[in-house]
Amino acid sequence: MNRRKFHQISSIYEMDFVNQEIKLAEGQIEFEPKTLKIKGDAKIFMRFIPKLDLIIEANAYEFFGTLLAEKEIEVNFPSIQLSTKFLIKRTSIRKSYEIIAIPQKEPLFIGSHSETKKVIFHVLNFPEFHGTSDVTVVEKNRIGRRGQVILEADGWKITITAVRNLKSLYKSLKSDGGYIITHVGHIERVDNSKFISDKSSKIIDALHYFLSFSAGFFTGPILTLSLNEKDERLYEEWYCGLKSPYTSVLSWFDISHGQLLEAVFPGFLKKWKNKIWNEPIEVAIYWYLRSNTMEGGTDGAIILAQSALELLAYTYIVEDKKIYSYKDFKIKSAAEKIKLLLSSLNIPLNIPLDLNSLLNLGKKFNWDGPQAFSEARNFLVHPGQKRKRLAKIKSPLPLAEVWKLGLWYIELILLNFFGHTGVYAERIKNSQIVGDVSPVPWASE
Repeated sequence: MNRRKFHQISSIYEMDFVNQEIKLAEGQIEFEPKTLKIKGDAKIFMRFIPKLDLIIEANAYEFFGTLLAEKEIEVNFPSIQLSTKFLIKRTSIRKSYEIIAIPQKEPLFIGSHSETKKVIFHVLNFPEFHGTSDVTVVEKNRIGRRGQVILEADGWKITITAVRNLKSLYKSLKSDGGYIITHVGHIERVDNSKFISDKSSKIIDALHYFLSFSAGFFTGPILTLSLNEKDERLYEEWYCGLKSPYTSVLSWFDISHGQLLEAVFPGFLKKWKNKIWNEPIEVAIYWYLRSNTMEGGTDGAIILAQSALELLAYTYIVEDKKIYSYKDFKIKSAAEKIKLLLSSLNIPLNIPLDLNSLLNLGKKFNWDGPQAFSEARNFLVHPGQKRKRLAKIKSPLPLAEVWKLGLWYIELILLNFFGHTGVYAERIKNSQIVGDVSPVPWASE
C-alpha cells in the first residue's frame, strides 16, 4: 500500500472526549435589550448535549430582572468584532444569574474575508476509514496510520485527515453516542494560488452533502476558518448545521476503501454545479438521509425514498434528457417512472435474490423491483383495492426489504449520475461485511 508521509494538518478545535464542549470565545460582552446597554462576562461555545447548539453563556447579575423579560437581545462581543441577535433560551438564578442564549441565525461570522491559501474545517462523526491515501505518523514514539483522502475537482484540492487517537475516540462515540470531531481538513487551490476565503463557502456546502451521502447520515464541515501564511486566523464561521448524532447505518461507501471518496467527488461536484441538478440532488440526498436513518420509522422511510426516486426520475427524464414532456411523464405510474429511469442507467429491474421475502411476493404478483417497491408504498398511503389485495397476504409485508431496495436504487442512481464506474458497498447483501465491495452494474459498459 502506498503510504504517504504525514502532511501536518492541525485541528484548531480539538475534543479529548465525546460530547466535550468547544469554547470558541470568552470575554466581556454588551447586551442591548430595548434602549439599555448592559455589560457582562460571557463565553461562546459549541454544546453537544442535550443537542447540538451554539450557546452564549453570560453573567448578568445587576440586570437579571430586565433580561428575564426579554426573548431576543442584541449582543456585541468587541474582542472578536461580533454583533448579532440571540434568542434567550434559559435563565438561572442558581448559577450566578446566568443567561443562556442561542444565535437567531447561523453561521456567526468572525473577522472579514480576505486572500488566503487555505481554509481549515472540522468534521463531526464521519466514519473511521482507511484507503490508499492514508498517511503514516509518529506519535508518542509509535508509528501509526491515519485515514486520509485528497479530493481534487474544479481546481480545488481538499485534504481530509483523521484526528489523532481517532480509533479510541470512535470507540467511545459508538458506546456513548452524541458527537466528536473525527476529521480535520483544509481547502486550497491545486496550483497553490491565493483565493478570497468566501470562494470556499460553496465547496463547504457541497462537502456537507457529499460527506453526508457517503456516510449515510447528516455530517460534514463545522467551524471553518481561513489562515494567512503565518497560520494566523483571518476569518471564521461558527455554525452547527444539520448533523446527526452517532448512528450506525449502511451506505454505498466502504470504510476500508477510502479512495472511493476520491473517485466519486469530481463527478459529484460537476453535477452539483449543474443548474438543472443542484437543487434536485440536494433534496434527493436530504430525503435519502432521512430515509436511511429511519427518522419516521420504516413506513415513513419508504415514503421518503419514493419521493427521492420520483424527483430524480422527473429531473432526468423531463428536465435533463427531455425524453418525455411534463404532461406525458405526469400520467405515468410511479413504478413506470422509476423503471424508465433505472432502465436508462442500466440498473437491474429484477428483485435482488438476497431480498428473499420480497422476491417471493414479486413472483406471486408478477412484479419487478420498481413495481414491488411502488406497490408497497401504495399499500402504506392509499386505501382501496390495492391495499385490500395485499392485506390478504398471510405473511407480513416485508417492509424492511422494500426499504433496502429503495435506498439501493437511490445510491446506484446517484453514483451513476456522478460518473462512478468502480466498486461500492452493496447494501442489499444479506452478509455485508467491511471490505466486501461489488462493481456497479454498468461497469462493464
